[in-house]
Amino acid sequence: MKKLEDIKLFRDLEEASLKYRDLEFKNKDTEIEYNTQLQNLLISYKSQLPQIKNRYDFISKQVKDQSNYYSSKNVYNTIISLNNLVSSKCDYIKNYDLDKEHTCVHAVIGSTVDELSLINNSIKNKDFLKDKHTYLYIYEKISINSFMNFLALKDMSINKNLIDALSQLVLAQIQSVARLSIDLCKYISNT
Repeated sequence: MKKLEDIKLFRDLEEASLKYRDLEFKNKDTEIEYNTQLQNLLISYKSQLPQIKNRYDFISKQVKDQSNYYSSKNVYNTIISLNNLVSSKCDYIKNYDLDKEHTCVHAVIGSTVDELSLINNSIKNKDFLKDKHTYLYIYEKISINSFMNFLALKDMSINKNLIDALSQLVLAQIQSVARLSIDLCKYISNT
């Protein structure tokens, strides 16, 4: 397995997570209160990481079990459809005026969407064929973190359409990664 630092996707993900750290607060008083609320939610969900991982694994197992009834070609076509859905949800959220939201929400949503977009592009480019286990490890870690971020954000007062799009984005990415974890590399490398 390659060192993670040697993989371009890993370096790009690190950049995406740092991109929003220097955003300026709009209104310090309300922003600090809102930031504290979001941080407390994130800490709470991080303490529940084993349960979140179990939920993630449950969704993945359902997707894998369902995929067993389909041919590799159908599973691959489903991955393509999920990638298109992820792209459209990423575009929707990126085109949403995140400046309407509090700075901390803007930062968490922005970095989450950027990371999921990078994973989606990596899947489209079939980067995982270089080292399936390492790439799936990265995809799963980012997907679990995105799931946790979504759970915290849904407890905040955020635009319903925005949180719905984020929900669909995260779920589609989890499904895509689950389907990829089925041994499709042989089929995909021939397409």
